[in-house]
Amino acid sequence: MIEYLYQKDALRDASTSEGSMLKGLAHMDTLSKICRACKEPLPLSDFYKRKNSDSYVSECKACMKLRSKNQSNTGKDYLVPRATTEITAIDYLKSKGIPAVPGKALHHSHVDVVAFGCVEIEVKYASLKFQRSIEKFCFSASPSQQENGFRAQVVMLICDYKNGMMSYHFFDAKHPVFYMKGRMKTGFTFTPGMYEAKKHGSNRLVMVQGMMDEAQDNVALIYEQLKLTSQALKGA
Repeated sequence: MIEYLYQKDALRDASTSEGSMLKGLAHMDTLSKICRACKEPLPLSDFYKRKNSDSYVSECKACMKLRSKNQSNTGKDYLVPRATTEITAIDYLKSKGIPAVPGKALHHSHVDVVAFGCVEIEVKYASLKFQRSIEKFCFSASPSQQENGFRAQVVMLICDYKNGMMSYHFFDAKHPVFYMKGRMKTGFTFTPGMYEAKKHGSNRLVMVQGMMDEAQDNVALIYEQLKLTSQALKGA
């Protein structure tokens, strides 16, 4: 009798779990996203989720598989960006007339992108999402970055508004907004429309609208770093 009850409970739990899964898949199919590659509106189930995030990559599964197949046919080319974030960053930089390649192409695997062959750029991506009933962009630092700081010269923040619009913001890698009490923060949050910090003490600088507006499309920072690097090489 006891064994029968156990089996009955197990069947009920399995049925409930399967029903929840089917409801989740059905909900995913009602939401759509435009693929960055094929430009088609597709259900979220056609996209992979980003690692450790609730957001989805910008290319659909079919386009990613096709790109992977094409790359395998042409051999391993480190000049070709593979990560979606790298592709987005490099495409933007090239649109501004700035030559850029993945860091690993120049043996700079500790950074995401290298511009002009010498300016190292760390790229951080975040999509707009609700957190405690407020829409925010939440960027995170890796454990290595939390321990050692950024190894790049410039930090590029990509804000994805999930409506086809993205904004690009450039900071010096040593900017105090990334640090607190001399150590890198575990994450950095930007709330669109917030013009002053409300809950943080004077020892903590947070991203506000004015700061992000000033940093938006500020590719001049890359040219400044290029000039500094050139001067350092001449003086060496």
